[in-house]
Amino acid sequence: MNWTFSHVEVGYVAERPMLRVDHAELAPGKLHVLLGPNGSGKTTLLRTMLGLQPMLAGELRTPNGHLMTPSTSGFSGIVSRRQSGTILTSRRRSDESSRGGRALLGASTQAIQGGLWTASDVAFVASTPPKEVGLTVHEVLSLSGEVQEAIALHPSMVHWLDTPLHRLSDGQKQQVMLARAALQSRAWIVMDEPTAFLDVSAQMTFWDMLTKLVQEGRGVVMATHDLLGISRWSERQSRGAAPALHVHGLVRGTMELVAQPWTLDSLESKVVNWSNAPFGNSR
Repeated sequence: MNWTFSHVEVGYVAERPMLRVDHAELAPGKLHVLLGPNGSGKTTLLRTMLGLQPMLAGELRTPNGHLMTPSTSGFSGIVSRRQSGTILTSRRRSDESSRGGRALLGASTQAIQGGLWTASDVAFVASTPPKEVGLTVHEVLSLSGEVQEAIALHPSMVHWLDTPLHRLSDGQKQQVMLARAALQSRAWIVMDEPTAFLDVSAQMTFWDMLTKLVQEGRGVVMATHDLLGISRWSERQSRGAAPALHVHGLVRGTMELVAQPWTLDSLESKVVNWSNAPFGNSR
């Protein structure tokens, strides 16, 4: 159930990879945070992990046992934007969610089995939630699982169930999308700067939801610039109130584990120093 990297290179030009991960293993039941300056390869690494983008070199073993190499980039069943959870249709699809199995954007898991992923392997939360969706919150959630499970994760969501998703604030939408991802996958959730446009209250709620999900044993990989949220998690971890946190710094074209202990100030200083260091295609 781990992600295992061996001499993985990601990017767009083989001669100038953005990022190299020589050896790394991401285990479930933990929050794995990717930190780094803009352009350091955070999103590119996530896209490569999800199969949205071909690798340049190396081997990546996925949690469900697939071995990804540059030669598997055209592999049938590779994750698309539609499969990874970033597209929702405005048409009512509640009839499809009742035909057995978890629904992934209205398509049952059986429709994509045999490929790289099924709905239960990994779910993706993008940096911005969908804008124009005519489905109600209840319909959005029911496409992926039992609505009451989502309410248990975030009780206040019960007041939004009959509201069309597009009428919610961005912070509320993002909380719905995280709950939806939790219904899709009990294994891994991958997120690309999901708190980027959230206010303080929505950020805190989002982090609380993440805590519950990781405590249940899910693995979470998140690219973010939210150092305060990371710091709060670390402080709670030190009191035994949050599960393990692993911070991975993307600096000088490599990924390195940031050893604890650290403070918010020291972590902020590290990120500023990384921003001033050469990386990726500038090497």
